[in-house]
Amino acid sequence: MSKVANYLLEWRPENDKSLFLAQAGYTSEHVDQLAEDIRRQLLPLEAEFEESTEYGDKYRIVGALIGPNGRTLRVVSVWMIEAATRTTKFLTLNSRNRDVVKLLRFGFCEKNTGMPQGACIT
Repeated sequence: MSKVANYLLEWRPENDKSLFLAQAGYTSEHVDQLAEDIRRQLLPLEAEFEESTEYGDKYRIVGALIGPNGRTLRVVSVWMIEAATRTTKFLTLNSRNRDVVKLLRFGFCEKNTGMPQGACIT
């Protein structure tokens, strides 16, 4: 849960995901909902093997995430099955269209994203 709160929904000057997720209504008040939606909406989909590392095997799941405001985001999630423990861990979530994230980061911010004043880089 802390990865969702501290990594996905917290604004960052580089590799920010919060502006993208805010388009679907995910804000810091929706940490539990985002975690549950990732589990419910993405995990049942087919995982595609990406690579083996010394830490484990990485997989990606491509799908759609329907947010609390009903908007659908096309996403890619990355997961790892740890070699040592065989535990599946969530690594990251990205837009399937990285250009959208770039537009959001560099000044194209939609109204009502829930982001603090000045969160967009202009």
